[in-house]
Amino acid sequence: MQLLNLHDGHLSLEFGQQDWPTLRSRMRRVGDVSIRQEATHGIVSVNGVQFILLNDWDDPCLISASAKGDELLRLLMRTGARRMPSISHRLRHRNRRQANGIAA
Repeated sequence: MQLLNLHDGHLSLEFGQQDWPTLRSRMRRVGDVSIRQEATHGIVSVNGVQFILLNDWDDPCLISASAKGDELLRLLMRTGARRMPSISHRLRHRNRRQANGIAA
């Protein structure tokens, strides 16, 4: 796995097919994960932070379009991280407040 800087200032996490189970496990440690397939790409959401999932020519990548997404991709790259509380705690708390109708 490797992070690439994109021309728009955000990040892309490039990984091999064999890395997908590890990456999904790391995402689940952060919180709620959902994947929705569109016509040409997937949309991966981790605690409300969305990424574009491309898998062209068996070279998948997760593309961020936000500062929170960039932060999360950096955290996912950390090997052996047991818990990623800095973003996990904030996002879970915010999502819980929004679900209860409380302004974030």
